[in-house]
Amino acid sequence: MLGLFGDSIIGTDHLTGPTADSEAKSARLVQHSVLRGKPVLQDLGNDAGTKQLRFFFDETFCDAEAELSKIEAAFEARVPMKLFFDLRGFEVGVFIIERLRIRRQKTSPKGRLVRVEIEVELIESVIRPGGILDAAAGAARAAFNPALRRPR
Repeated sequence: MLGLFGDSIIGTDHLTGPTADSEAKSARLVQHSVLRGKPVLQDLGNDAGTKQLRFFFDETFCDAEAELSKIEAAFEARVPMKLFFDLRGFEVGVFIIERLRIRRQKTSPKGRLVRVEIEVELIESVIRPGGILDAAAGAARAAFNPALRRPR
């Protein structure tokens, strides 16, 4: 089975879905003490969901070194990326890589990476891909466009 993480095609086990996949969700509740009876609960909403995912890149369907460098760059830059579990567009959500583990499984005789397994811990992002960049670009346009400037 193939999926997409950002614009990288990821490989997962053919029949069983991802090699490994788990997720966690939690709610934020506060207890307020009262004089009599049980404490009153206040719901403050949900915390960001987390997901652990293990997948691989293999030369049979991609350039493993190039895709690995994309994932490493996304981790370093904290880029929000969409996660799809099939190539038809079943979107799971938008996530930022919180932790990254890399296991190089196979190389060619010349040392070129043939297959790499990656394990990521993801945290759900409310910022859509390009959201930060779009905001920065909008601010830059506003600085130079007299029609968008605030009157002083």
